[in-house]
Parts: sequence; structure tokens; C-alpha cells
Amino acid sequence: MCTVTVVSPRMPRAGAAPLLRIVCNRDERRTRPEASPPQAFLVGERRAVMPIDPESGGTWIGVNDAGLAFCLLNATLPPGSRAPAAGAPLSSRGEIVPGLLGGGDMESAVAALSELDPARYPPFRLLIAEIGRSVVLASDGARLGVQLHAWGRRPLMLTSSGLGDHIVETPRRDAFHEFFDDSGEWLLAQDRFHNHTWPGRAHLGVLMSRPDARTVSRTTIEFRPGAVSMSYAALDESSLAALPATHAALALMTAEVEQ
Repeated sequence: MCTVTVVSPRMPRAGAAPLLRIVCNRDERRTRPEASPPQAFLVGERRAVMPIDPESGGTWIGVNDAGLAFCLLNATLPPGSRAPAAGAPLSSRGEIVPGLLGGGDMESAVAALSELDPARYPPFRLLIAEIGRSVVLASDGARLGVQLHAWGRRPLMLTSSGLGDHIVETPRRDAFHEFFDDSGEWLLAQDRFHNHTWPGRAHLGVLMSRPDARTVSRTTIEFRPGAVSMSYAALDESSLAALPATHAALALMTAEVEQ
């Protein structure tokens, strides 16, 4: 359960604005343990940064020094559109992103994901982004396919909810279009959008809250010339305000990372 936006400012100024920024509000059960802040790992020959979910031992978001960012959303499909449940116990979706962070380019990441057996996992959507392009791949628990392949500089939004993705999609997308108008102030719009909620309809907000779940954290990935950084902030339960963030950064590499 998440809401993710991808923004590439129209005219970034050197040192003033990122070339690409991804923001993810993570919604989770109130009983789920808090995730660990971003940590650096060596994945194959790539250096990567990701927070760790203690329940699964995996993650929902990560970035590597090849300039590839990944963000996974659970998919809660409408009744009648779900694939039949597999007989064997399903694996955690949290293992998908760590398994892809060793990739050196988008094509290899998509190829590696295409070899995954979607029947091993509950339904999901996966965003893979780099400067200039992004792709979204979706699984219904039986089939894996490209749902959206976006090129260019227009903002992108993905959202999900344990109530049903179809329940939150329209109100959150309406808010997305309202915030991301043609003024081009997309970084400011992104900040405002991820703090958006509706009085009396808090379960539908981008910053959501309901008796069994809430927005628990916000993770931001920023690409700048030669470097990529991740910041992670847990959200205070009483006010939903961001607590002090944890930061991690990687130099972008064009050659293999030395072990």
C-alpha cells in the first residue's frame, strides 16, 4: 500500500534542483514493525541503498549506483479479476526489489524481472525508473506484463490500497492532476501532494489514516549529476508529521564497482 510520484523538473538548474525525484508514501498496518532506515549494500557488482522491512527482511524501494530506482506497490485487485490462489505458500514481495538491484541498466532489470514466476507472489506493480524514462510492470498473481512504459518529463503517479486499488485510484488521481498543473512548479507540487489528506475521508488521502493502517513513512530518491541520494522519514502517528530523516547517498558509476 503506497502512493508514488516521479517528477523530472522542466528546467533544473545546476545544484538547485534534482534531475529526477521519486517520493513514496508507504502505508502499512499499524501492527507492522517499523522499517530500518536506508542501508548501503553490495548487490552483485553494484552498490545499492534501501530501507529494510523487519517482517520480510526485504524492501519496497531501492536505488543503485547504476542510476536505477525501484519501487514496489502491493496490488489489491477488484473481485473477479484476481488470479486463482496458488497451492503453495506465497513468497514475500519484499524480496523482489533486492533481487533486481544488481542490474546495470533498465533493459537487464526488465529482463531479470521477466524471469520471475509471478505465481510465487501476491499481485504487485513495480516501478523501475532512471533519468529520462520509466517502466511499470504489473502482476495479477499469474501473469506479468508491462502496464505502462513512460518516456519524457511528465509527472507520474502510482497508488494502491488494501481497501482495493480501484477505490483510491480516482480520488488520488484527481488530486494529482489538481496539484500537478501546467505551472511547472512540480517539486513544490510533489511535496504538497504527498501531504494531502481529506477531512472526513482520511482513508482516501495520499497521507492516509484508518483504524487498521496509516501512512508510516516517506522515502525520497533524488538524482543529481554524478550522484543519487535517498532520504527516509518515519511519520509520527499522532500528527502524521515527518520525524527527522535518515539520508544515504551513492556516487553514480559507469564502471564496475570494485569489491
